[in-house]
Amino acid sequence: MPYRSRFLVMCSVLFCLIHSSAYAQAPTEEYKIANVSFTNFPAQKYIDVRFSDRLDRRHPEDLNSPNVQIKSAPSNTPITAVSSVSRDPFTPRNLRITLSGSPAIPATDIQVQVCFTKLNFLDPAGKPHATSAQVCGTGDILNPENIAAQLEKQYEVLLQTPKTSTEKNIFASGFAAKGEGNDAQGGAEIHLNSNDLGVPGLTVAMHLDKTTADNADPKYFQSGITYRSSFLIGAKGADQTREQLAIIRNPASTPQQIEEAKIKVDELTKQRQAQLWGAVLLDVASNLEGQAMDLEVTNFVGDATIQLVSRTKTLLGSKKGFWKLRFLGGMEGGKNLNTGNDAQQAGSPQQMQELQDVNYIARSKFGGALTFFYSDPETRFPFKRVEADIRGVDRYLFLSEVKFDEMTKLNVMTDKGHKPWFQTDLKFYLSDTPTGRLGFKLSYKRGSLPPVFANTNSFQFGFVIETADDTAKTR
Repeated sequence: MPYRSRFLVMCSVLFCLIHSSAYAQAPTEEYKIANVSFTNFPAQKYIDVRFSDRLDRRHPEDLNSPNVQIKSAPSNTPITAVSSVSRDPFTPRNLRITLSGSPAIPATDIQVQVCFTKLNFLDPAGKPHATSAQVCGTGDILNPENIAAQLEKQYEVLLQTPKTSTEKNIFASGFAAKGEGNDAQGGAEIHLNSNDLGVPGLTVAMHLDKTTADNADPKYFQSGITYRSSFLIGAKGADQTREQLAIIRNPASTPQQIEEAKIKVDELTKQRQAQLWGAVLLDVASNLEGQAMDLEVTNFVGDATIQLVSRTKTLLGSKKGFWKLRFLGGMEGGKNLNTGNDAQQAGSPQQMQELQDVNYIARSKFGGALTFFYSDPETRFPFKRVEADIRGVDRYLFLSEVKFDEMTKLNVMTDKGHKPWFQTDLKFYLSDTPTGRLGFKLSYKRGSLPPVFANTNSFQFGFVIETADDTAKTR
């Protein structure tokens, strides 16, 4: 099959993936309560209610105490001690009902039912919706056992390591690329990463970056298996948190001990949130590098990489803006398996000899990545998430390797020394769901990548789809 035909087939497959995905958000058909939770501790008694749609803030009468009816279930015991109903200043879908005193709730009741006589919502377009009557929902009463589970779940989130785009289970982009030639042409960037292969930390991956435009094609393909060891920074705080959670779960603990343990968990959580660095990652991998599409040049490479990874941090105190950072360094070593047939077609005798002398691979590398993003899936604006990603790596080749010749368009050169790669992406997501994201991106790429280190200097524009696995568990 001709090269351009293969490329068109690949792009068609990517577009089919988009049309078959269920990433797009559909308007809500019923205005209702999505979630209810009742925190019933001696010093804290409140009910958090989350709705399916945004509430209209222009109706203060929705917050009047008589507008709320509360019962514990299954006994249907009324709870009348409503002190206040307040809105979440950052999320228009949330309300908090604060209770006063000590409501008499039967010990056998494990759930709470909340009903609002009337509520005013906004439709998906942000316009007022007709007043809804008798909006009801049911949720759990949080006792020391299940509040401990919830606190532990919240803390576990802080122990996770942020992922880059190249580490997502699926990241695919089809685009138009403009290099130093006259015309823009097509291309694709794809990253596929498996879940653990039955062994924690063991995964397989495939990476492709290929275009048809001049000086825009890194000709990069890599597939391999990786074992990752991760080391939590501040592990002592995690151990202390689990000790306090055990106190909360202990049936012999007094209410005062439970309350003190919960306060201690909150303090440890805040300390963890204040930390910059989250983990150190050590990756040991075996990879097959190939010239994209035809594997004309191939290398087998072992890779040992260490990374220092930050936590995902809020940006200037924002509730929806964040940033994350990582540094990496490592060594790559292996063997060339094939230098291709180009030298026999157009290379000089000296070039042929230099290519024949290409044998072993020895490289060092150092780089990093910095990401800023804004995320608000509930916004009325078209972009649910905006992300700016800057990353780069500089490889130093100790031994000569194959290099693509831009003049002859053949792999007839060899080179060693520094081989930097720089890439910056600006991504706009039209949907942002727990399943995945769909949008488009602007990219600038410059430098070279193995195995043929073709000079790249290009701008790109196209669509992007990715899974929403933004973090990985730190073991």
